[in-house]
Amino acid sequence: MRALLLACLATLTVVACSDGPTAVDHSGTYHLVSINEIEPPILWNDSPELRTVITGGVIVLRRDNSFEDRLDATLEVDPPSEPVPWARPSFGTWTVEGQTLSMTYTNGQTHPAQLSDGRITQTLDDLRYVYQK
Repeated sequence: MRALLLACLATLTVVACSDGPTAVDHSGTYHLVSINEIEPPILWNDSPELRTVITGGVIVLRRDNSFEDRLDATLEVDPPSEPVPWARPSFGTWTVEGQTLSMTYTNGQTHPAQLSDGRITQTLDDLRYVYQK
């Protein structure tokens, strides 16, 4: 009987000291896998003055709810010149409610995205960006 009582007390202690269900940790680095279902590298612009190729990108969701959203490319001015690396980083804060990721940029704009199974899907100006963790 004493052993049963001790086992019950140990179980109650573990349950009482736990924080309950753990929240899903969405923080991490998500890599660009496609834009409108096309995988990088993506020829974005090909004019006589400028050739732009999207080579990749990342969204980094930090645990402090800040983020970096960066698109990487190469630029050729007056092609066929040597490609020059280029990056467009943006920063802000993020929140998640259900499967909706809200990214508020430092310029005040908020862009919603879907967050599911380690994948961020964001639609901006008829372009569908997909990132995978």
